[in-house]
Amino acid sequence: MNHSTDLVRCEKAKGSRSASSWMSSLGVRVEAIAELRALKLTPEDLLRRGRHPTLGVVTPSELLATWAAHDLTGLHQISRIMAHRYRDAVGRFSAYLGVLKCTGHSAP
Repeated sequence: MNHSTDLVRCEKAKGSRSASSWMSSLGVRVEAIAELRALKLTPEDLLRRGRHPTLGVVTPSELLATWAAHDLTGLHQISRIMAHRYRDAVGRFSAYLGVLKCTGHSAP
């Protein structure tokens, strides 16, 4: 079984989106980035303020940072799923492998 098959199997077992749905979301993100670049925003534009319905005042810079952190969370989840297949094979070395001990998505 290869890694991509593991990912699809694990995601389906968790009841989450299918691999094709994930790829579709990736395409949407690529399009959004292209549209954002086309706006040719200045550093001043990124500091403008807007109002979010639940968070209150936010800036485009915060929104872009949120996109980046969200994408990194996805990569983190993928790495944990891929590493899981090795948890027994690494034996006692698992004590040194944080990816096998991770129980959450953020550090204190």
